[in-house]
Amino acid sequence: MALLLVSVMGTEVFTQQPEVVIRVRGADSMARRIDLLSQEYMKIHPDVRVVVSGGSKEAAGLQELMEKHSEVAMAGRQARNDELDAARSKGVKLVERFVGYGGVVIVTHPTNAVAELTVEQVKNILTGRTSDWEAVGGSKGPITVVTVGEPHGGTVAFLESTFLRGRSITKSAKRVERFPGIMRMVAQTPGSVGYVRVRDALESAVAQEVRVKLLPIKQDDATPGVIPSRQSVAGDSYPIKRPFFLYVDEAASADVKEFVDFIVRNRWGPQSL
Repeated sequence: MALLLVSVMGTEVFTQQPEVVIRVRGADSMARRIDLLSQEYMKIHPDVRVVVSGGSKEAAGLQELMEKHSEVAMAGRQARNDELDAARSKGVKLVERFVGYGGVVIVTHPTNAVAELTVEQVKNILTGRTSDWEAVGGSKGPITVVTVGEPHGGTVAFLESTFLRGRSITKSAKRVERFPGIMRMVAQTPGSVGYVRVRDALESAVAQEVRVKLLPIKQDDATPGVIPSRQSVAGDSYPIKRPFFLYVDEAASADVKEFVDFIVRNRWGPQSL
């Protein structure tokens, strides 16, 4: 924390300068990486305290920014026109900063004979249009889709609104609370398929505990399958990924803008979603 020189009755004394507090709220999928980068930022800016709180939906994060309950909003989608209008009505002009991509990894039971899937095949499986593995080159048998609960609603929203273009994940899907639960259920259930984030599939504790098969994904029949990895998600080759953004008020302080510039400059790096 910086020290401020103050003159009191002709005597110079040092007093602590109040720290700058930057509150970052919104999408849970971004919180871990933003918090890690914030720790690095605070090392070189000791007079700044960044408080990162995930766990809310994108809309809630943007709303908190509009209501001045935070200085930065994390969002796994672009702000809608109605949200931009609502912000303007409160005297806030939202400024969007693209941060990076998060990959959605398709996992299945290790005994599954399917070697890879196209994007369209993944869509048909998740929506229930394809219900037997034989239809996508596997052995005959029913497909069990495993989906995730409310704590990861942003990922579900991305899949249904963007990837599936307004279609819903099949109502017959088995639902678990969190991504580690998907990994465990898929590992224990022959014929099952689910989706998780890159860090869940590659780096989490549960990834070391259970055995699942990560399916390479093809854009279409004419392109090669791409194995999900940090590198393929960060580049242009892996086809199932969602963008992540930070939002600030155009009138935000220089400290807030400098912090956001730092995040955008460093992006996700090797520890991305």
